[in-house]
Amino acid sequence: MKRIFNKEEVYKSLYYYQNGKRFEADVTVQNRDITLLCECKSKLLVLNSLKGKLESIEKDFQDAIGKAYEQIVRTEGWINNGNEFQLEETRDNSIKKIKLNETKDIFKICIVADHFGWIPSNIKDYIKTERIEDLPLVLNIYDLDIITREVKNSKELINY
Repeated sequence: MKRIFNKEEVYKSLYYYQNGKRFEADVTVQNRDITLLCECKSKLLVLNSLKGKLESIEKDFQDAIGKAYEQIVRTEGWINNGNEFQLEETRDNSIKKIKLNETKDIFKICIVADHFGWIPSNIKDYIKTERIEDLPLVLNIYDLDIITREVKNSKELINY
């Protein structure tokens, strides 16, 4: 994301505590009136999924895309409630408090390590939401790399 957005707009590994548990937002971008919430999962498809076994595909989906989406929804609620995040500064081991702005639009992006075939283009069949706008964009890391190399600026990426 730092290829496209100013480094001041991109936050890696923001974390927060809710009900005594620590949660982390992998990559968060705030650009003008838009927030991108990106959760990354390294789950690879198991052999049975590659063979096309539906139960295995559904489990792999839940372990990767489903969990990433749940994390994004939780983080979106944290932002909308006006809560602060914490960011560990590696240079001096300090903890910085970050308050993100509530923005007009929040885009959810699930980034996965493996290619999930037809699932990302049919995500509405796998994640149930009240509004279609709440569905995430699902990309594998290789497709994201190509997209961020090809778009000219942040506006073009957001329009994508």
